[in-house]
Amino acid sequence: MNTLTTDALRAHGKRLIILDNANQYSSYGDGNSTLVPGPIVAEFERMTAPQAQAHAFTLWQSQATATNIRDVVIQSVLFANTATSCLMATKPICDVGTLPWLQANLPRAAAKGRLNVIMNDFFDGATADVAIAASRKALEG
Repeated sequence: MNTLTTDALRAHGKRLIILDNANQYSSYGDGNSTLVPGPIVAEFERMTAPQAQAHAFTLWQSQATATNIRDVVIQSVLFANTATSCLMATKPICDVGTLPWLQANLPRAAAKGRLNVIMNDFFDGATADVAIAASRKALEG
C-alpha cells in the first residue's frame, strides 16, 4: 500500500495513514498510571479542541499503565502469569469507564477536521465500535 496513490487507495476502498514524527496532542499523562478508569477519564476531560487544533492529530490513550505502580510491578514479577497480568486485569476495568466517555464526548471534545486516534492496550470490538461511531459523527459534521 505504500506505493499506491491516494486515488488508487480510494478506488480500492482502502486507507493508509502513516504518522512519522507528527506533532501529537495526547491525553497520556500521570492519570494513566492507575488501576481504575477515573484518572484516565480526568486526563480526557482536560483535553480541549482549541489545543488540539494546533497539532497534527489527537491521541486518546484509554489504557492504564499499571506497570508504573511499584506494588503492581512486584506482583507481576513474582506471581503473575498470562491470566493474572496487570494488562488483563486493567483493560476491562478501564474500558468500562473510558470507552463510554469517548463515545459520549469525543465528538464535542475533538478538533473539527483533525485526526483522532483511540489507543488501547489491544484493539477489540468495543474500541472499534466507539471509533467507528466517532468517525461517523465527525463525517456528519
